[in-house]
Amino acid sequence: MKPCESVLFSILKSSFWGTEIRVPSDFNEWDQLFAKAKAHAVLALVADKVIQVPELSSKIPQTYCRRLKDFAIRNYSSHARLNNTLIQIVSELDNHGVHSVLLKGQGLARCYPVPELRQCGDIDLYVGDENAGKVYDLLMPLADHIDPKSEINLSKHFHVTIGALPVEIHRYSDVQPFEWQDKIYQAYADEGLSSDLHPLDFSGVLVNTPSDNFNAFYIFNHLWHHFRAEGVGLRQLCDWMMFLHKHHDVISSEYINNIVSGMDLLVPWKTFGCVLVDYLGLPQEEFPLYDVSYSFKARRLLKVIMLQGNLGQSTGYSRRRGDNYLYEKWISLKCHLAIFISEFTLFPLQSLRQAFNMFKVGLAAVFKDMMK
Repeated sequence: MKPCESVLFSILKSSFWGTEIRVPSDFNEWDQLFAKAKAHAVLALVADKVIQVPELSSKIPQTYCRRLKDFAIRNYSSHARLNNTLIQIVSELDNHGVHSVLLKGQGLARCYPVPELRQCGDIDLYVGDENAGKVYDLLMPLADHIDPKSEINLSKHFHVTIGALPVEIHRYSDVQPFEWQDKIYQAYADEGLSSDLHPLDFSGVLVNTPSDNFNAFYIFNHLWHHFRAEGVGLRQLCDWMMFLHKHHDVISSEYINNIVSGMDLLVPWKTFGCVLVDYLGLPQEEFPLYDVSYSFKARRLLKVIMLQGNLGQSTGYSRRRGDNYLYEKWISLKCHLAIFISEFTLFPLQSLRQAFNMFKVGLAAVFKDMMK
């Protein structure tokens, strides 16, 4: 692990567990550390520690301290705006008898020692396929922008912008690339999004989150999807870790084993789990199905993760797209191939499946676009 990465992990572990921060006396790679923290969407956690710990703040230029403080303040403000928008949407749906479940995001922030230090994203709200049209009509008067209604059945979710904040309304919490996997997943999702829900209080408004067992898998499944498709950042691993830490006493290892084994994800589950335990400090007894024999694979996995960044920020995948259609498709293919090569030695079977699905879907999309 590079020196700047070692210090970054030391700061993150201190943020979560209060452990001692270890910085070599000759360490001077603060530029690289902050850039890495930003690429992995954990800069607010790092900024807070650097500002609060004199041993750290005294080692960097004061201009950095001011910029970090500004970033942390903006993150607090973003949480307030997201929470207010979430309350507005859920209240509107509740008033019309529409069941909704918050996915990830502001629900996971509650698992952090300081929720406002989790870097914000968007709002993902599950309403089910049968309610999608009704929810569309209810949110249209509130929306600054909303997808055309004719398109809401073409994807697992549709997009709404309310007060400049992005919102995804989910017909399905996720859709798996292969029918046999999707059948297993949807059976668990149907139960996990309708029973044993975990409500959270947002200023007097109760917002449902998935059942604890299903959520433990769902958070992993989400980061696994991003890992294969474009790149996963440390924030998504931190989300998963803090959820497991907060709910470890009620999460069933039998439940987890059944779903990850059924979907052939046991090896990725155990490998990512060793990253949480070995590098981010999760107590091993709090990780369902922990297996120390996967630590060697986890060390190789971490190298890939650190190269990717959140949503592929470090790979070029998340770059701004140009107008040349064929060129952009070629660049996208190169990015996907690079991801496939880096992941194949870790998860060969899963990577081959992903590559097959990528080519099938990609070629179909190109053909459809050419026909247009």
